[in-house]
Amino acid sequence: MPVNRDVLMDALATVARSRNVMVTAQQSAKAGVIAGTSVLVGTLFGGPVGLVLGGIVGTTLAYKSTGPVKPLWQVLNEDFSDYQKEQLMQKVAEAFRGVEFTDIAMLATLIIRTSSLQDTAMRIALDYARSQITM
Repeated sequence: MPVNRDVLMDALATVARSRNVMVTAQQSAKAGVIAGTSVLVGTLFGGPVGLVLGGIVGTTLAYKSTGPVKPLWQVLNEDFSDYQKEQLMQKVAEAFRGVEFTDIAMLATLIIRTSSLQDTAMRIALDYARSQITM
């Protein structure tokens, strides 16, 4: 089974690389709150000028607080443990139960060749990566 897992992980990494999918390693929700709060406070105290200044300050603070942004393909290849790769493979296989495939290698080929399957696979991989990354 490791060979099949590696084939599927390679397919996901290939699609993620070709689409340039990025994932924030930590605290992306915190960054959104910081930026939004800064814009709100700036608007309340400074009107239109405060909106612009709050946006600039909030974006800068949010950027500094989020941590590194990595390409999804790098997270899949380098940061995930074998257990996490196995879990992701199971999630992807479950999502494609309605698609006819005989083994994981065939599913990987279908994902690489079909845009709609790529969309679904990237959504699953990105959601899983976001839930697992705790750097």
